[in-house]
Amino acid sequence: MSSNAVDEPAADAVVEAVADDGVAKQTPTVDLAEKKQLSIEPLTAFSDESYACDRQYAIVLAQLMSVKERDKVYTWIDRIDTMKDSNDMREERDLYLKFLTVSLNNGKLVPPFTKDPPAGLRPLSTIVPRSVYNFIFKGKYSTGDCNQRPPEEIVHRLSPPDEVEPSQFFARQPVPHNGGLVYAAAFSTKK
Repeated sequence: MSSNAVDEPAADAVVEAVADDGVAKQTPTVDLAEKKQLSIEPLTAFSDESYACDRQYAIVLAQLMSVKERDKVYTWIDRIDTMKDSNDMREERDLYLKFLTVSLNNGKLVPPFTKDPPAGLRPLSTIVPRSVYNFIFKGKYSTGDCNQRPPEEIVHRLSPPDEVEPSQFFARQPVPHNGGLVYAAAFSTKK
């Protein structure tokens, strides 16, 4: 047997899968012993996978809002989901979603999300003030609080657990904007 036979999967190795639309599709199997590197394409800025991830993040953040605001967020997400006919629409869809998640991260809906979405959405750059648009979409917006802490405290906060004093445990925990932290411990002595 030549070494080529080991490196190539068998031509007849096929798995039949049923897609969501009920159509059976055949996909080749991959031999687990095969040591061939698989290339994974990085997510582009306006890919459907990136959008789906950001969409789920917005849905999670919406849970922190009031019921009335949450319904508006869901209505906006449903409306934004329809923007997929062209690359320009997908790009605009991603910008709307990014702005929505920034708004949700700050705990308050801002226009245009304070009202139900209109039937035809204009480009976000024409709705949001230019200074806000540039601040968020030109890379000057930061969601972290890095600028508020001195650098030595940041290094201490992010150091491995075995290098941190036990008395600093609570100082290393994230603090929620609303609500509180609850810690519990359960233990027993085995006899």
